Amino acid sequence: FLAKPVKLSQNRITMLNHYNLALLPESKSLVTSCLTLAAANFAEQVSEYILADDVLPHITLCQFRALPDSIGALQAALKPVTLTVRFSSIYIRPGVKIHQGKYWVGLSVRADQALIDLQKQMAVCLSKFELECLTDTGNYLPHLTWARLNIDKPIALSVLPGDDLFTQSFQFVLTVGQSNELGMYSKQLWPESAANLWR
Repeated sequence: FLAKPVKLSQNRITMLNHYNLALLPESKSLVTSCLTLAAANFAEQVSEYILADDVLPHITLCQFRALPDSIGALQAALKPVTLTVRFSSIYIRPGVKIHQGKYWVGLSVRADQALIDLQKQMAVCLSKFELECLTDTGNYLPHLTWARLNIDKPIALSVLPGDDLFTQSFQFVLTVGQSNELGMYSKQLWPESAANLWR
């Protein structure tokens, strides 16, 4: 997946931005379904993160921080990847560290070996550019987040996904995108040819 890396300088630490090496779905119907389910079920309980037109549904491989002018070299080293993904269940997990006192909810992704291998390869890619992967490679749990929730009332889904969400496979593509400290993926930067696939 990699061309020859170029060393990146990180002298201006205060100017680091948040980015995400992530898989984005090719299916517009999957995107629409995820946006609809998030809004219908969690709009009243959301805490700063919910899928919306400006927050793209994705499967994180590696979150990282970098200088904006260093991203071009990283992108040039990547090769296009398409992966087949299947969802296994709906997850609800308590937040840890900066997310303590919140709950995350979304879709658990089957941890197929190809996905696990890709996540590790992306972490190695970042290290070659002296960028730190902020996603735990040792305990990687692939998922597609719908929302982060307050815990002031019980979590209940009033609108359930259709069975086809768990019985069919979906194609996802490797991307680099702008993110924030919560992991909200707001803009696809690479590959340009795949930008706005379902918009």
